Amino acid sequence: MSTETPERLRIGQLLLYHLRLFREQLLAEARNGPSADGFELRMPHLHVFGNIKAEGTRLTELASMAGMTRPSMLALVDELERHGLLERRPDPTDKRAKLIALTATGWEAIRTGRSIIEAIEADYSRRVGSERFESMCQTLQELLDDLSGGAVRGTPPPRSPR
Repeated sequence: MSTETPERLRIGQLLLYHLRLFREQLLAEARNGPSADGFELRMPHLHVFGNIKAEGTRLTELASMAGMTRPSMLALVDELERHGLLERRPDPTDKRAKLIALTATGWEAIRTGRSIIEAIEADYSRRVGSERFESMCQTLQELLDDLSGGAVRGTPPPRSPR
């Protein structure tokens, strides 16, 4: 058995630690910005905002994507709905089901989050160099797409009002 210290952490640890640091930085920046009705974004809320689709998402799917129980996700959705960030809509594919969707205020939170994320990425890029940072991101995207069996992309930005 080797007693040498590895040159780097294993991929799971790297991703986990970076995700924690990234989320902490995102929340810290979000807390420094304007807040609707005194609402304070917390770490669990990122499970909703990070997984919701532009057209809306069923509660069970949100819970599954976040690795949470349905009751835990329901509590988050209820809280975000009370603060005007989410709403429930009928699912056009199944009249018995509801979709959890972003409100106009929710989309504004997404736009704010994206702006913060752009600043965080610019900081990371500055720290390691833009070519290395972009190469790392592209490699992770390719690996994610390959492991998932298809392109995995986030929620598109909201359409501009006409």
